[in-house]
Amino acid sequence: MRCVWADEGGKSNCFTKRHMKPDITIDEATDPRTLAQPPFVECPRCHKQTNGVWHIGVRCYLRLCSECPMPDPNRGEKPEMISLPKIEKKVIYLDQHVISSMAKALRPELQRTQKMETRIQEDWIKLFRKLDRLRRLQMIVSLNH
Repeated sequence: MRCVWADEGGKSNCFTKRHMKPDITIDEATDPRTLAQPPFVECPRCHKQTNGVWHIGVRCYLRLCSECPMPDPNRGEKPEMISLPKIEKKVIYLDQHVISSMAKALRPELQRTQKMETRIQEDWIKLFRKLDRLRRLQMIVSLNH
């Protein structure tokens, strides 16, 4: 899968075979150069640190300079398209034993029968903290059923 620049009528389209983004029209009223966002890198034409991120697609993002007409559609130039890394998804199933053990370790008053060993309790708390940190960093998602 790769990103493609459709050059018809001044419209750009960054898409893959599975996902298509709506066309983005380039005209004077909605000049994308006013929408360039950081991080800025050096523009190949004006050599200023003004080449910013303009559009993020499914598999790539586009850079445009906010100072000079780079790229200039009238000259047949196309925006710099940088591929994004492939997203690899994995499913890890945490069964009821894991969930209840973490809950009991975090709240010892939930332990109805025998008390959990301190070392085992610390391991469940450590696992919970790791999972919580990954969730906050948006590196994992948690489904609530």
